[in-house]
Amino acid sequence: MTIEVVYKTSYGYLVKVIMEDYNYDTSAWEVADISGFSTLLYKFERPNGTVVNITPEFETDGIDGSLVYTITEDDNVFTLKGQYQLQVKLTSVGQDFYSTKYRFKVDSPLGSTS
Repeated sequence: MTIEVVYKTSYGYLVKVIMEDYNYDTSAWEVADISGFSTLLYKFERPNGTVVNITPEFETDGIDGSLVYTITEDDNVFTLKGQYQLQVKLTSVGQDFYSTKYRFKVDSPLGSTS
């Protein structure tokens, strides 16, 4: 995932994360099959330390490791300017798995008063 700046009014913006696993046999990162996970969460940490959980969806069937979520005005996630973090949490049979933390900035568009 690569996000540098999201604007507070970025409704319709697609947040896509492709989960990868390290294969020690080939010494390479590979797309992870996440189709068997029962709970999918995007955990957004806002500049004030609060965490907002959003439920993404598989982009296809999860075999490609791809999760997506489209930002809506009702989410109330990106209401503060500043540094945010995103971490994916996957749960299967009582075990939790976490992604790397992704950092990005939320700002106001030019001409905005907030």
